[in-house]
Amino acid sequence: GHAPVSLMDQLRRLAPELAAPAERLPFNVVCRGPQNFNWAEISLADVQAVKQACGATVNDVALAAITLAVRRYAALHGVRLQGRRLRIVVPVSVRAKNEMNELGNRITFLPVCIPLDIRDPQKLIAAVREKMQVAKTSHVAELVGFAGALLGATPIPVQALLGSIASHLPLSVCNLIFTNVRGPETPLYLLGHRMLSCYPYVPIGGEMGINCALLTYHGTAYFGFTGDVHAAPDLSRFEDFLVKSFAELRAVAAMPSRQRRRNRQEAKVESVASAA
Repeated sequence: GHAPVSLMDQLRRLAPELAAPAERLPFNVVCRGPQNFNWAEISLADVQAVKQACGATVNDVALAAITLAVRRYAALHGVRLQGRRLRIVVPVSVRAKNEMNELGNRITFLPVCIPLDIRDPQKLIAAVREKMQVAKTSHVAELVGFAGALLGATPIPVQALLGSIASHLPLSVCNLIFTNVRGPETPLYLLGHRMLSCYPYVPIGGEMGINCALLTYHGTAYFGFTGDVHAAPDLSRFEDFLVKSFAELRAVAAMPSRQRRRNRQEAKVESVASAA
């Protein structure tokens, strides 16, 4: 009979760029110290404006903002950006609509490779959208779904293992995790006191010295950055980098629609040319 096909063999066939070793960024070292936490917030209305202008999703816009922020961080540390890719692990719910009331999570992981050398914000969003569509329509998520099944089977308090589980996915190296959680659209109260803000936290583990999460709550997109104190001693820079990066994306929404359409067509042409 035929020899069994390994997960990595299947991954090489479905997505060669994911099977190849990812290039480490300055924060991709073994986590060995305490963790720092940093945060930033963006108006959800502004996120929605970019989403509408670019024909994208909130997740696409957030991923583009994170990529631009990492680009700034990498440049600060002298990383050569030409030809570099950022490999992000995106946890995605696979719960059916009729299962929404069940306890626990059912998730899988989508590994997405995003170019770090795209300077134009609209072209970057187009690239992110394309990468997410390919990841969702291929069978890559099924190959790494075993980790999601392990995580979904654990009690919710134990799901802090997300970082360590994802760090052992059948991928050579993942640069970071980014998870997007849709929170309440109306304010929450406890004993008559309104919750003013809510910043999400994602553990770190393996060689992912920085991870990030987004939680939308009452008109605001709250970003939380977790970092190993040794791998990312300057984690606090991410607040400024994210705000500046999103300002670039917000400028796209302010463009005349004719200019946005022209940029979108140019992005499609470049994408076809790079695929060839």
